[in-house]
Amino acid sequence: MLPTAAPLLHLRGDNTNVHLANQSTVEATKKGLLLLPLSVKTEVKALVVPSLHEPLLSVANLCDKDLRVVFTKDGCDIYSSTDSPLTSKPVGKGYRRRNLYYLSAEPVSSNFSLVSSATPAENSLLGYHIRFSHIGLRPLKQLFKLGGIAPTILNKVDFQQCPVCVQSKLPRRELKSCQPYRLKEPGELIHLDVGSHEVNLREGYRYYVTFVDDCSKFTSVFPMKFKNNVFNCFKLFRASFEKDGKHPIRALRSDNGGEYISTEFTSYLASAGICHEPGPSHSPELNGVAERTNRTISNHIQCALLQAKVPKLFWADALRHSFHSFDSFLCKTPLGFKAPSAILGFRPVNLSTLHPFGCLSWYKVPEANRKKLDPKGRAAMLLSYLFDGNGYCLWDLGKCQVVKSRDVVFQDFTFPYTTELSATPPAIQEEIVWPQLTSEAVPALPTEVSPQQTLTPDMPLLDVQLEPRFDLCLSASIHAVPTSPAPSSISPPSPPPPSPQEPDIPEAPTEKPDGVVLITLPPLPDSPSPQPQGNPIAPSGIVSVPDSPNTGHAPSSPPRQRSGRERRAPDHYGRWAKSAKVDEDLDKPKTWQQLLNSPHKARWLKAADDEFASLLGMNTWKLVPRPHKRKVIKSKWVFKIKCRPDRSIQKLKGRLVAMGYTQVHANNWKGRQVDFKTAFLNGWLDEPVHMEQPPGFANPHHPDWVCEVSRSIYGLKQSPRQWNIELHKALLELGLTNSKYDPTLYFRVRDNNLVGALTIHVDDLAIIGEPSFVDDIILALGERFTIGANEDIHHFLSMKITRNVPNRHVFMSQSHYIDELCECFLDGKHTSVSTPTDANFKRLHRCWPEERPSSGPYNQLIGSLLCLSQCTHPNVAFAVNRLSQHLRDPSEAHWHAGVWILNYLVSTKLLKLKLGGKLDCCGYSNLDWAEERDDRRSTSAYTYCVGDGAILWKSQKQATVSLLSTEAEYEALSDSCKEGLWLRHLLTELCLQPDTPIPLHVDNEGAEALAKNPKNHARTKHIHAHYHFIRECVQDDKISLLHVSTHEMLADMLTKPLNRVLLEKNWLRFGLVDL
Repeated sequence: MLPTAAPLLHLRGDNTNVHLANQSTVEATKKGLLLLPLSVKTEVKALVVPSLHEPLLSVANLCDKDLRVVFTKDGCDIYSSTDSPLTSKPVGKGYRRRNLYYLSAEPVSSNFSLVSSATPAENSLLGYHIRFSHIGLRPLKQLFKLGGIAPTILNKVDFQQCPVCVQSKLPRRELKSCQPYRLKEPGELIHLDVGSHEVNLREGYRYYVTFVDDCSKFTSVFPMKFKNNVFNCFKLFRASFEKDGKHPIRALRSDNGGEYISTEFTSYLASAGICHEPGPSHSPELNGVAERTNRTISNHIQCALLQAKVPKLFWADALRHSFHSFDSFLCKTPLGFKAPSAILGFRPVNLSTLHPFGCLSWYKVPEANRKKLDPKGRAAMLLSYLFDGNGYCLWDLGKCQVVKSRDVVFQDFTFPYTTELSATPPAIQEEIVWPQLTSEAVPALPTEVSPQQTLTPDMPLLDVQLEPRFDLCLSASIHAVPTSPAPSSISPPSPPPPSPQEPDIPEAPTEKPDGVVLITLPPLPDSPSPQPQGNPIAPSGIVSVPDSPNTGHAPSSPPRQRSGRERRAPDHYGRWAKSAKVDEDLDKPKTWQQLLNSPHKARWLKAADDEFASLLGMNTWKLVPRPHKRKVIKSKWVFKIKCRPDRSIQKLKGRLVAMGYTQVHANNWKGRQVDFKTAFLNGWLDEPVHMEQPPGFANPHHPDWVCEVSRSIYGLKQSPRQWNIELHKALLELGLTNSKYDPTLYFRVRDNNLVGALTIHVDDLAIIGEPSFVDDIILALGERFTIGANEDIHHFLSMKITRNVPNRHVFMSQSHYIDELCECFLDGKHTSVSTPTDANFKRLHRCWPEERPSSGPYNQLIGSLLCLSQCTHPNVAFAVNRLSQHLRDPSEAHWHAGVWILNYLVSTKLLKLKLGGKLDCCGYSNLDWAEERDDRRSTSAYTYCVGDGAILWKSQKQATVSLLSTEAEYEALSDSCKEGLWLRHLLTELCLQPDTPIPLHVDNEGAEALAKNPKNHARTKHIHAHYHFIRECVQDDKISLLHVSTHEMLADMLTKPLNRVLLEKNWLRFGLVDL
């Protein structure tokens, strides 16, 4: 009998009553066969009694199976009845515990026997080892000594090679140093390892790689975004370490991580003559030097954070703070007890510049940033040091932003996050002289940094953390620039001279010792960590490079001395010109010659090769002799850097385009996003076009021949249309229906229920529907076209899309696009504002010719804001629409108004547009009468909501001047009606809503009455006939007009500026939420 049915076979139901020894009766629930743990196969009948605590075995059942049980004082043996009682071996064993006998769960093997019947081999050392459960050699010998046992064979080799022990007890080999001494020259062996922290920085960096010289113990640290950036970091480290040519790197030791053994890394080391020593997998102890250094780094960071009581987001600042003096302290090296910086010839750190991380400090505010009676000092917290101790990187406690200054006093043992601030700054401390590190004289470095000390490596696009230039914080990505051919003359970045086009670019902090550079960062939890600026091989050990792409060869003359006088930006539009530098920092070649001269030539050539291979694979053209009297167009290469939503580099793309401007005119649904690769090449031209051979890929045998293009190559005027025709045919052949009201929408309806739908934008396609519908469409399209990306819908047309499946909601946002605009137009610095318009917005007027600026990116700014206002941010639609009316005549006031809107968007970038819920449709129409100061025209607006959010809205200025507010509201109501009918037809076509009137809310009773009853004809006869379209829609029950009060008018924020309270009330009803 058993308490559970787990070990039983052939189970059946049963209700047998079982009488126990305590005179109680229990009932069995099941019965089956139990296989006993004996050396011979034995099955007995068994009952399942849940009331039992332990299984019970009947001896009578064993006897019925021709078994014999012999009980002794210590246990019991089970024999077969057919065997001799003298020579037979037991088929099972039991042991005694108190007054009960228990049958062992392990079956008895027939290979084991008693010592009396053992063979000579079983009496060997190996036999006893197996008999005693594979016990070790030392305790086995002690058993022999105590029991007086003498094995017949004492073969230790057989004992040590026991196959069972090898498989189950194989230990790790004892690690013994195979290197009895450390190397005596710097650079002979470099240890490296990657460390990480669980908190990402604002820039997205989570990892760091550590390089440690085996001889000098000199340490350098590089923050990284991804582990595969180790190769780029090593190129930076090598260029800085070998800059003077005295200590070339000869060997590299790491673990066996994939970031160290990539093909690119391995080939680079082989070409440089560097020996790589990767250790075996899962053996970190073989790379102990770098591992222990990373542990030391982690301990330093943790101590600094705990001491200052600051959040973990400051871990990179703690890293920079500790490594500022890390290489200046004495340590044990093969060259003696010396400092790593002294061995390599660097100047030691001045002790007077060292202060605790996170301590309270007071910095002087420059005169340009304060008024005469404002305090000259502000409280801050120390983050790290600038290069060579010429300044400090601080965290302003009041403004929550990073500042850099050299005029600072400290309260070393006061930490702002643990104690209350003192209103009185401390006295300035006296300078402390650094003690002599070694008995040898350490050569002092000059104060001015030589040009050869600045690192400018030749490498591909970087994703590692580099030092930002605070005078040009515009680029979303950082690129390296070519180096000088001679390794010993690596050139420094050359700051561009001030020009009228860039009058407000401040000097770098190292060139303005008396100034303070402000860099506004988002509040916590975004990382406030700044980057120290300076020499990449500074004694701090944290190697960094300025991100300026304008680096040339080393200058022959010493750097120019610049004045420390504070420079103020003139009242011109120099800031406007900064947005033009975004593309320059990305280092995209514009011509084939620029590609050949690019420092990233290899990667751009690979992109061009991939594009050319695709063109040949699609049979895009054939080479023919140059035709007579036919127009032959040229072609050019267009290169692009494709970025991820977090603005990191995804891949480089090259596209061969024809210069077409020289042509002569002739429900728990599944969501996926598809990107067609070389989409335009799928279309066929009606007649061939002759094109010059691509630059860089001309046929050497027929250099004068031309390409007869038969497919719709990129750049031709007819290519988009041909591709759309090809895709349209393919979708119709799949059984999809093209919408009558939206030509980019295709759908499938079955039994009056929408199965799925898709929308296209050039070569991007978004699909949503039942899983089978989505999979079938993608599979069919993949058989006909080449699909480059097939993934869940997360980002589509610059919009980030997230889904809440249980609540049937979809959220759309463009926070990453707002960040890009902030970097482009605001240099990454913004001011928090609560409304999209300021107090002067209503006073904006048309700019007269004498007031117009010469040029500026006003159009680019307004175009970017229109994309946001039309997609996910209706709260700025009115302000952007007003500014878009002045694209030809903007003034400085218009530019500042656009910047104000961008600041507001950055402040509210976390807002998301929520869609979903019950599919109830309603509309709102509103107007602000004669509010335009220049021509007294009115601003009309409408919005339509489906479910929990708005899906359609518009704010526009009316084309004519209205005599009465009723007239203007009537015309706005007619325009709103047209959009409502379109939405009604679309929802009905998709079987999402019955063909019922759409409610349209209006707050003007006169316009509502005029639409329902054409009275007061004498006062409305001048209204154009097409505006009376609203009457017919009301009479035919296509639109249902409903009156709503002005306070409940949803479209109110689309027609006029609102204060913060009313604005937030309106955007919540629009579906804008902050999650």
